Amino acid sequence: GDYVTLTAAISDLNSKILCGALDLVLTDSVYPNEIFPLVINYNPGSSETNTISIKPAPGVSPVISCSTAWTVFLLNGTDHLIIDGCNQIGGDSKDLTIINNYNVENINSVISLRNNGIRGSSNSTIKNCIVKGYPSVYFSYGISIFETAGNGFDNTSILNNSIKNAKIGINFNGISGDISENGIIRSN
Repeated sequence: GDYVTLTAAISDLNSKILCGALDLVLTDSVYPNEIFPLVINYNPGSSETNTISIKPAPGVSPVISCSTAWTVFLLNGTDHLIIDGCNQIGGDSKDLTIINNYNVENINSVISLRNNGIRGSSNSTIKNCIVKGYPSVYFSYGISIFETAGNGFDNTSILNNSIKNAKIGINFNGISGDISENGIIRSN
């Protein structure tokens, strides 16, 4: 690929404005040299057509494993992001494994969608992944959505994931009076 690590690809993405769709294709079976958390910030160029996609290459079953941070992926106000664990076009197999073995803090998650203080992570999809948490941590989440400043998580979809070893598989923590619309949580 164009980047030695996923960390480098995401760092480059965070420093630019999208002008088209971006596919980050995972070509390796393991990702041992990443700096966690992998923070994907809001990109003002993202849209329905200018999506950000993270997906395994055909025939590859990658493992991204973290033991040094409270979350593996942090979607920080990110819009139009798709993490699709299937290594086939249009398929629904679960070929991407994301693991968080961090056991230092009382709270950890594998994939965390957060409000960046201005906006939530809307129009994002997490599907076809094997998500593994660390079960002995007091609060461990497979996929966590934490809204802290309003502006919701509209059109967020969590579909066909296998969530293991987390005390709470999927957690959606909102603000009273705020509305997140048209989200789908199905077949996990």
